[in-house]
Amino acid sequence: MRTTVYLHGSKESNWEIGKKLGLSEEAQLAFRHACTEVKVELEVGQDGIATMVAVDEMKLVHIDDKAELSEAIDIVEMYLDQEADFLAEECREDMCDEDRVQLAAIRKVLTTAKRCLT
Repeated sequence: MRTTVYLHGSKESNWEIGKKLGLSEEAQLAFRHACTEVKVELEVGQDGIATMVAVDEMKLVHIDDKAELSEAIDIVEMYLDQEADFLAEECREDMCDEDRVQLAAIRKVLTTAKRCLT
């Protein structure tokens, strides 16, 4: 069975979060509306267990095959290795720091995702 529920955040809480993030007052005015109403579509089983299938009309992709997901992560990790090799060979140490940081962040996400598969 499918149903829709709404999650609500508060503008006041978002204002405080915006201050903690160091946003300008103008940015805080825009950010305070974030997630004040989020539409979530759920698939609900007869046992009452619900799975999110869409958020604000954007369908979520569920990958049930852990082996398939692990294989996809391996492919992305190979790409990251190639990119890291390229940076090591072609960039001066001080010129590619931002790229290295981005690669490290992506690798961290992939490592965490892989751990969740086991």
